[in-house]
Amino acid sequence: MFQITHWSTLRTRLLFLWSILLLIEDLLAIRGMQNLETPACNFSEFLQPHSPGGGEWTYEYDGYIHVAKVNGGVYTMCSNSPKRSYQEDDKICHKQKQTCYKQYGPDLYVVELGPSSRPSYQCFRFYRRGQAVVQLALSDRLYDPRGICNLTLRFDHAPWISVKLYKTAIAPCPFNGGFNFQDIVEFSRDHTPNSLCSSSERAPLRLESDCVQSEGFKMTFSDDECIPTGSHFGKTQRLLCMASWMQDGNGFAMLRKENERAFYCSRIIFSANNEVKEMIIYLSWMCYRDTDFNSHNLRLSIHTNYVRFRSPVKTIISLPCRANEQTCRYSPVCKNGQCTRTCSQCLNSTGVPTEMDPDVVGSWLIGGPHGTSTMEVRGYILHSSGH
Repeated sequence: MFQITHWSTLRTRLLFLWSILLLIEDLLAIRGMQNLETPACNFSEFLQPHSPGGGEWTYEYDGYIHVAKVNGGVYTMCSNSPKRSYQEDDKICHKQKQTCYKQYGPDLYVVELGPSSRPSYQCFRFYRRGQAVVQLALSDRLYDPRGICNLTLRFDHAPWISVKLYKTAIAPCPFNGGFNFQDIVEFSRDHTPNSLCSSSERAPLRLESDCVQSEGFKMTFSDDECIPTGSHFGKTQRLLCMASWMQDGNGFAMLRKENERAFYCSRIIFSANNEVKEMIIYLSWMCYRDTDFNSHNLRLSIHTNYVRFRSPVKTIISLPCRANEQTCRYSPVCKNGQCTRTCSQCLNSTGVPTEMDPDVVGSWLIGGPHGTSTMEVRGYILHSSGH
């Protein structure tokens, strides 16, 4: 009899404890939902609607377009199908709401993810790469927010682009100068390499970057077969730099096609003496670091086609003048000995002297190791006299 009473009492206590645990879980769920409605902090100022590029941000991930709307301490993500645009009604998209739970430092936040009966947490750090571009570093998701921002944060591959400013944002590119790239290799999404135009007699790509003032990349491919198939580039292609930054010793830039809503990311690898060694262009909005290529599972770490441009030669060339490039070295419009927009008495492909750009017509005073000289530019004639 005593044994039966003992087990009955124990069973009653266990049921009571189980009821208490369920009650605590319900209270935590209610608290979590209340936190989603009432953020404990506000996200960074540059993300907010009153900031020049803030309020609405768009990004691409795995073929889908997403829109992140930030207002105070609430971040709402709207996921659209690839055929939809951010301009469509939000009611058609699947929304996810994330709320600022706690701020730990400048641009560093614990975010509560919901709605859910059991909320999870993630640490966010926002990096402002330019007025129109933001990049995130994220922690793993945990159910306990304590110490979550002490964990290692990983950079998200998809930068946010400002819906307000993507058409007008211009920034200096990671390098300037004129280069002939001798080697182009395009990689598919499964990392199969394809060497392009290896039989070309001329340099496959002529690239001029920021030769005058933040006008971006001017890419000139020598032949149609040199154009990467997945790029949708023309034989002459201009790409504007929307933002640029340095990371891991590499230069990064978010690029946009001139007059189009088409985005790319580039990574520039520099040599020990800070010269351009190699350029990679990812043929989507995604930005990848060198550590992603060193991953044990490369196919899972890189999710887009990309092109490697190697063996650059820094060369002064003035397009469309090709017949007498050496004389371009002494043109007054050369910028730091890197690239030019016109040249002195160069001939075009027909053998007819090329008329000078109106911007350089006039008199120029040129200094040199043996004194100064005056250069007169008019029409397609250049006259020089020493002092």
